[in-house]
Amino acid sequence: MAQVVITLADTPTGGVSIKTDFTPAVGARCSEAQSAALDIIARTRKHYGLELKADTQAQAFAQACERVRQAREDHAEKRAVMCSTVER
Repeated sequence: MAQVVITLADTPTGGVSIKTDFTPAVGARCSEAQSAALDIIARTRKHYGLELKADTQAQAFAQACERVRQAREDHAEKRAVMCSTVER
């Protein structure tokens, strides 16, 4: 029988941390206990406004991509200015 342990703890900043020993696998079936655990975790995260680690990583990646895009755009603008100055 499947068993899932969920640990909720207070944080020093007044929030709540969630830890579990269950890691769901893509495509694998969940038992009733595992399904209930996922539901409890999702509801707790939503209630306390906790971000998923994957969400934070995705945000960091999107920000890095935006910085690269902006740097390329800035470089293209500088190059255009330099080329127009040389042509004069």
